[in-house]
Amino acid sequence: MARSRTISGIELRSRIDRLGLTYTAAAPLFGLTPDGLHKQMTGKRPVSRQTEIILDLIEENERLRRRREPAHERPARRVTRG
Repeated sequence: MARSRTISGIELRSRIDRLGLTYTAAAPLFGLTPDGLHKQMTGKRPVSRQTEIILDLIEENERLRRRREPAHERPARRVTRG
């Protein structure tokens, strides 16, 4: 049986930080206790596939939410010309 690659605890921590979530707020979203999330982030337990799927979903929802914002509320993008 093939096993899929899961993310590391360091990657989990950085992705949660990038979303602007606190660890206490993020844990219930993943169906974990704050201690269980901490153990996954520190490598004491492997990051579960469920945690990774939910994190992907939260990131996708955030991306879609930003796309729906009116253009005047989005930060301006820099256009570089070479």
